[in-house]
Amino acid sequence: MNNCTLKKTLLATSIFLALSGIYGSTALATPACDPDTLQQANTLEGKSTQEPTDALTDVTDVQITDLPDKINSIVDKLESAGDVKYYSFTALRGQKVMINDVLRGVEGSFWKIEYNIAGDWQPLPTSEPLITPPLNIGQKVQLRISYPAGVRFQPDKYFNIDFGSAPYAHNIRIETEGPNTETYFSTSTFRDKIMWATNIRDSTGQLLEGATVEFVINTDDQDPSREVTSRRVTVTGGIVEYVSFQGCSGRHVTTPFIGVYDFIRKWQATYNSGHWRVSVRGNSSTGISPVSITQICSMKIIG
Repeated sequence: MNNCTLKKTLLATSIFLALSGIYGSTALATPACDPDTLQQANTLEGKSTQEPTDALTDVTDVQITDLPDKINSIVDKLESAGDVKYYSFTALRGQKVMINDVLRGVEGSFWKIEYNIAGDWQPLPTSEPLITPPLNIGQKVQLRISYPAGVRFQPDKYFNIDFGSAPYAHNIRIETEGPNTETYFSTSTFRDKIMWATNIRDSTGQLLEGATVEFVINTDDQDPSREVTSRRVTVTGGIVEYVSFQGCSGRHVTTPFIGVYDFIRKWQATYNSGHWRVSVRGNSSTGISPVSITQICSMKIIG
């Protein structure tokens, strides 16, 4: 080979090697081929796929029932031992949220009930309702109901759960109808009718639909059979209800007293002593404790 040919061959070889070196270095600089960079990329990818599982359940193969802004009384059943029901409630105002197993027995709930606020499923307390702290505006709370493990499946067994804003009673009051006894009794008195009223609000003060409220009165503390319960569910948040009572036979007799219509005639009455209270289902911290009341059974002029 002559010198000219040799020079051309060496020049071509040099250009080829130079070009190969350029493209080879570009390929080697690709981050995915770097072990440390690849490990870091896999770690970041693992974190991004983990976040949805730490957040609330949002997958296509799970049917979640979104509930409206009130207290929702959920009455349903599972189709099989492996069936699971999901429900979701949004705290639109950042209010407290309540979950109450209405059919809870003395030994706790029959069902496996779990809730999810910040990404972790937690078991519902078995002995009492759950009321959350105030939440963020728009924060969701999810509910999951499944069949208890190791228990024979009962296809006709229903659950009943109150799920929604936590209820609080405001402006509880009664108005009574009965004979005028002036100031003889230190308690409210009535004969055959009482009006009770209240309004139910969430923890932000918003009037609340769906709250179950009970007015309970025992007109005679010595006779439990005289207890009367008036139960109502709020529609607009307020309740005004009248309760009628049968006549009674008084256990107690007053001393003669005056001042009914004048300060001349003397009166005497027979009566029974009782108590009344108001409670809101799912929140024992609200309502009103027993308040004394007197039912007038008869009243007459004696002089």
